[in-house]
Amino acid sequence: MLEDFVMADVAEGVVRDLKTELIGFWKAENTPMKEALNHLWLDKTTVPLVRERLLNTWLEYGNTKKGVTKEMVEAIDSCDDKMRVAILEDLRKIKGTDVLVKFALNHLMTYLEERKVDANFVYKFLKLDQPEYKQPRTLHFEAWVRYAARSPILLSKSTLESVFNIHGDVGILELAKAYSNRRKDFSYLLNF
Repeated sequence: MLEDFVMADVAEGVVRDLKTELIGFWKAENTPMKEALNHLWLDKTTVPLVRERLLNTWLEYGNTKKGVTKEMVEAIDSCDDKMRVAILEDLRKIKGTDVLVKFALNHLMTYLEERKVDANFVYKFLKLDQPEYKQPRTLHFEAWVRYAARSPILLSKSTLESVFNIHGDVGILELAKAYSNRRKDFSYLLNF
């Protein structure tokens, strides 16, 4: 029901007024960013367009606080892995969020590295195997390349083929550059 209301064109004025009231309430209460994220159900919302609109409200509140990036990243980190990636994807579409996205993505990659998650899985988890990610120089791709270069597990042939098919020569060159300090693995990469 919330999703329908947020998406309804006729409700635009009501949504704007509610958003203003909500942000005012949060400011008065000095609500932590994690609590604000939970109030908006950003940790549960599965509809991308709804999540993007709610993220704008959350960011608008965050902009009223000082030094909030770390607190915002901690709030994003409190979500499950799939929601973290979904929130990062949506944040990436919002102008002026580059620093937050980069910081949160680095946190996610560190978390995955600590759990020793296979780089082949992380490639799919970040949805880099999907054709809509054709350009190689996205933050997600660059973070994954650094992750893959540090991973003790070699990339599978299917992952390498996917990198080549979706991200092209530039994607493979990014990987080769990252792998260049791993002599024995570098030759494997070049012979896929």
